[in-house]
Amino acid sequence: MRQEGWQTDRWLGSGRVQRTKPERGPIIAANAAVASADLPPHVHFGPENAGARRISRMNTHADLSALILRLEAERTQALVRKDMATAERLHAPDYQLITPGGRCMDKAGYLRAVAEGRLNYRAWQIEAPQLQLSDTLVLLRYEALLSFPERQLRCWHSDLYALHQGQWLALRSQATAFPPEAAAATPLTAG
Repeated sequence: MRQEGWQTDRWLGSGRVQRTKPERGPIIAANAAVASADLPPHVHFGPENAGARRISRMNTHADLSALILRLEAERTQALVRKDMATAERLHAPDYQLITPGGRCMDKAGYLRAVAEGRLNYRAWQIEAPQLQLSDTLVLLRYEALLSFPERQLRCWHSDLYALHQGQWLALRSQATAFPPEAAAATPLTAG
């Protein structure tokens, strides 16, 4: 896959996009407003004179980016609400989670822990998401604020989404807790 010429696009809201050229691969950065459907349903990043029938590669990536952000918001909110049917549907059969404490959980163990309340999310905030896209895999990384009954945890959260039988599903997740001094400071963001 050629990566030359792909751009990093940061959605700034109100129809504005900031473009930069990445060092590696196509990266699309977005803010939380994209996950809450602030992104227009069809965004075109191609030249102004491209014509109605021409769809640029970046347009396809913008659509995929918006889809993955919506799926991640739906997945995380299903975990908070304990909507196990939705959570089951959005996780791949061979899903794995690495927790901030270093534990590895498979899909069945993770969803069972959520359903039984042993892993009891009260809220899950997604901040400053970034996506690395390919035709069959999407790497999503963001700052998360996870709320539990006994505490809050600020962490980096990474998810690998894979195209599985025509559906984009969460395949891998890893959460890395911010060190205490970083959690109290202004969160780090890319770009």
